[in-house]
Amino acid sequence: MSQSKRTGRKSTQRGLHPSPPPRALTEIDHANQHPSSAGASAGAAVNTSPPGAGKADPFALPAPRTTTPVEHRSPATYPPPPKIVIRPRATRIDQPDESQPLLFEVAWEVCWQLGGIYTVMRSKAANMVSAWGDRYCLVGPYNADTSAVEFEAAAPPPHLAETMRRLAELNVRAHFGHWLIAGRPQVILLDYQAAFARLGEFKYMLWTDHHIQSPDQDGDMNNVIAFGFVTGMFLQELAAVIAGTRPIIAHFHEWMAGLGLMRVRFLKLPVATVFTTHATLLGG
Repeated sequence: MSQSKRTGRKSTQRGLHPSPPPRALTEIDHANQHPSSAGASAGAAVNTSPPGAGKADPFALPAPRTTTPVEHRSPATYPPPPKIVIRPRATRIDQPDESQPLLFEVAWEVCWQLGGIYTVMRSKAANMVSAWGDRYCLVGPYNADTSAVEFEAAAPPPHLAETMRRLAELNVRAHFGHWLIAGRPQVILLDYQAAFARLGEFKYMLWTDHHIQSPDQDGDMNNVIAFGFVTGMFLQELAAVIAGTRPIIAHFHEWMAGLGLMRVRFLKLPVATVFTTHATLLGG
């Protein structure tokens, strides 16, 4: 009998695998071998889950998100927009509108061609009449020579007739009619030369009211001062006649008409004013 058989040991020769070591007893084996101890631990939980069951699976899909259902509300209600009332446009004096504003454009070159302002006023007149109707009126200086060919006298509407009557009481003459150009706009020409008798008074008020000194022998300056003051007087009497029943807008062009705007401001007349300068050093 060989030595391996005598000793009972397994062969470890080359080419033969050694027998595996004895397996460790698990809790189940221990329970089978020792029933009494298994009964004692019957109340204890036995881990029968597969290996790795407690670890998170990196390839598992995420659980679906639970979202709160959206509450559907009825749309908010808003008050209806205010109703826009569009007034019919007044065409001419035969269809006056007693609530819309009056617009007066004041310029030295109304019915008097001297420079570029004449072209501006003349080229826009038809569009202004189309938009404003008889509520649009130009104001300029009266010149007998040019008025004979560019001006046609007419009967003024009631509010202007009363204003001219009041001016006559102050020795200021005014002429109402139409400018003989496209659109035939209404025109008021103020006779500034007839007011030269009050030139000293005007220059005094120019200094006391506006702190502006004027030379005595400057003819152009004297003309502008006289025209500016009679323009202010016209708007003052017009505001008294209208008495707040409709807005008044006065648009002054260039420095020759600017003194009229200064009088409106000083007298605090209820007249909205606009000033436009044309091709001067300030730009226009």
